[in-house]
Amino acid sequence: MFKSLCAVFAGVAASIEVPLYHHPMTAKRYELLRTARLHRAEERRSSKKGLFLQKKKSGSLAVSQNLRNYEDVEYFGKIGIGNPAQEFTVVFDTGSSVLWIPGAHCKSRLCGLRHQFDQSKSTSFHLEPNSTDMRHKIVYGTGQVLLEYGRDDVSIGGQKLAPNQLFGSTLAESAFPFARLPFDGIVGLAYPKLGQNEAFLSNIGHSGLMKNNFFSMYLSRDTAKPGVVSFGELPKNHVKDDEEIVWLPAMKDSNWWETRLVDILVDGDSLSLCEPKSRCTAVIDTGTSDITGPSLIMDSLLEHISVSEDCVNFKELPDIHFVFSDVDGKKVQFPLTRDEYVLQETDDVMKTNYCRELFSAEEIGDHKNLFIVGSPFLRSYVSVYDVENARVGLVRSVHDANSEPENQAFIKKTSFLQKANLRA
Repeated sequence: MFKSLCAVFAGVAASIEVPLYHHPMTAKRYELLRTARLHRAEERRSSKKGLFLQKKKSGSLAVSQNLRNYEDVEYFGKIGIGNPAQEFTVVFDTGSSVLWIPGAHCKSRLCGLRHQFDQSKSTSFHLEPNSTDMRHKIVYGTGQVLLEYGRDDVSIGGQKLAPNQLFGSTLAESAFPFARLPFDGIVGLAYPKLGQNEAFLSNIGHSGLMKNNFFSMYLSRDTAKPGVVSFGELPKNHVKDDEEIVWLPAMKDSNWWETRLVDILVDGDSLSLCEPKSRCTAVIDTGTSDITGPSLIMDSLLEHISVSEDCVNFKELPDIHFVFSDVDGKKVQFPLTRDEYVLQETDDVMKTNYCRELFSAEEIGDHKNLFIVGSPFLRSYVSVYDVENARVGLVRSVHDANSEPENQAFIKKTSFLQKANLRA
């Protein structure tokens, strides 16, 4: 799961970018993907125009942090908590809302292998009143964390971004799934519903420090190169200057960055999976390593693309288009090529190839027809999260030329009938 930053001099904004590092894929990837999916599933259960014209704009801070790409499964970055700042490696996760890190009082063996927050070494820390009664357990499948809550300043790239932020420090932490995922904690960046004033995004918005009240994420495709999370700006060099952001409305009654998914196209043909039969929605989630959906719909999709495990049909695999409804009600499609939705690995010992589609079936509690759009999609599109205007933006990512997928496609704003190739 995830990834920062900037200095302010007499009203002049300066930005600092922090690199993220991507490690090459290995045979253990499938197990890592499985672990990450379990981790995220259980947590869920318990145009540039106008982008910089925010309602509130009193600060001048813009912050960018590099993200380490870990096996294409998670993207990690750095934050500091306290004064002086204690550094932690975290996942910047748009699918959760809690900020937590290992605490010095944690008795679990795993905590001793992580960076632990020592509240006695921060001059600005204070424990929440009745914190003993506020202890909160988050369950992750067969694992869990037990948190106590306190407040302190949170910084990214050496810049204080969230003063007096409420966060959890662990008192206990199970080995599964955290032992397999080498990060300290999570910064929850889910959409803050009305009244969630303690959330990290609400705090940085109310602080008045930010030049613009939005953040964006670029996920690298090459594990040797960093991704970027940016607060108050777009990730430099990863969006074309003349490229328009497509804005999708965020559902204000959701705990996530959830928007309407109209259809999925395979080779231009509509699967008619979501409309008119039923209504589908999708969560844009930087902390999920697959694209997941209801089993009935995913079974139909997988049958249509039919990826062979030995990769013999790889070059014949079709393009897939996700069709969303934008803020104006227009249907906009976002293509993925076979290079983007299929994982390819080679066994150097057996001299065999292995292919797996990065789609999986997952039912999310009582949420019907809910898709989770994770990193396979978000490596192809920079995502922009605009809290004040309740919208999420997507724009094609700019990677190094050598790492672009073949047959790079463009977002098409043609009519829905043209895009879907609907047959009578």
